[in-house]
Amino acid sequence: MDFLASLASLAPLASQAPGHTDPGTGGGSKRAQLVTLPRELIIEIAKLLEADPDAKVSPLSLVNRTLRDLSIPSLFRTMQLTTAEDDLLEHIDDIHGNRAILDCVFILGIYSEGSSTFRTPYQNVFLGYGENCKRGTAAILADLIFDIPHLTDLRLDLRFKANTSLIGPLRRTFKQQYMSFHVITALSFPMKTDIKFIPEVFPNLTALSLELHKAPDMTPDLAYISQHLQLEYLELWKARWGPGDFVGIPTLFPNIKSLTIGGMIALGSRLGTLPSLSIATAYRESVIQSISNTLRQLPNLRVLAISNESFCNRQTRNVKAFDRSCRIRDKLARSDAWTAHRGERLDDAWKFFNSLPDLEVVYIMDQSYNAHCFVPVKNQAGRVVDAQVATTEQQTPWPVV
Repeated sequence: MDFLASLASLAPLASQAPGHTDPGTGGGSKRAQLVTLPRELIIEIAKLLEADPDAKVSPLSLVNRTLRDLSIPSLFRTMQLTTAEDDLLEHIDDIHGNRAILDCVFILGIYSEGSSTFRTPYQNVFLGYGENCKRGTAAILADLIFDIPHLTDLRLDLRFKANTSLIGPLRRTFKQQYMSFHVITALSFPMKTDIKFIPEVFPNLTALSLELHKAPDMTPDLAYISQHLQLEYLELWKARWGPGDFVGIPTLFPNIKSLTIGGMIALGSRLGTLPSLSIATAYRESVIQSISNTLRQLPNLRVLAISNESFCNRQTRNVKAFDRSCRIRDKLARSDAWTAHRGERLDDAWKFFNSLPDLEVVYIMDQSYNAHCFVPVKNQAGRVVDAQVATTEQQTPWPVV
């Protein structure tokens, strides 16, 4: 693909050569002007793009008008919008009704931040202090989603006070207008309550990502969803997970083949003072074993992505001693840096493979979903004997569109 990269370099040169413009670009424009290319060359470029779906086409869109049109399906197959909530309507208006773009979108992701007077315990981008969205934004957003014919994966990440200003109104719009999205099979939705509408609005989901306040079996709406959707991919985020919080997952979603657990897990020691290495290791192993025993009830589980960010349960009245032990633990973790952290992740992955031999891939990640991918090492008899960092492409914990 070096040829395409060389061709893309024509874009800055075109801005310096006013005589070489594409018809209709406007010679007086201050924008980078487009060059004219032979039709035969454009056809050959199109063949190269078709042969390599992963080619980066955005530079080509700056070279030639025809190449720009050819680039649209690749450029907008995945559309990600990151904006302050009060600017969301303006961004929607820019693309609403543009069939050339909307007909190419298969994945739509929207990250917005509203009023910052309230924050959820999550990893936020923080776009600056903003206000809630304008009135009517939710209805127009619903129309936009409905207007994308090939939309398969919808990822909504609406932060801060969006529950009142955007999420609630969007849910009501779906229900009031009897909207149903049969093409969408993967959904990420930030609501923690009132999610019973999901099976009616998205009846063909096989992948679902939710945030929880409580354990899955303590979230009534999850039971309703599990009765109406046949999920294969499940992603659950909760601020803090205890070993007992996993118990309801096999009961609610027995057929899932991929499970992602985000947040923090009680892998730290119960002691109020800094524990010895042997005590801390033994406790960590017991927690992972407890989680594995629960997940063993999922016969189809092949991919597990789980956070190894830990928190400590304070089991002492000596608050100063507890806080001091946590500070020391954090300093030690930072000083160990990359090597020890990676070693700990590999060790955790091995424990899961050892307890769940049918697993094919384990992702160990932090709260921001930065992960290492691990695969099992098996002997000639097919028994898992070790784990290693994956060196080839593996199954992902979320469906690839």
